Amino acid sequence: MTERAEADLAEIWAYLAAEASETVADRVVNAAYAAYEPLREFPMLGAQRPQFARGLRVVFSGGYAN
Repeated sequence: MTERAEADLAEIWAYLAAEASETVADRVVNAAYAAYEPLREFPMLGAQRPQFARGLRVVFSGGYAN
């Protein structure tokens, strides 16, 4: 995972912790990490999103694109 992605997840966690609870923040961020896990073994698994960045692929976790 890139440093930018890690920073984004930290920002998401902080926002959710402040607006909802640390429990909610933990659940959402942990689900995002779990969604990334298959990409470690199968990096081409995610759906392509070239309109956002060259080579970008995403996986979905609940209502979120990761």
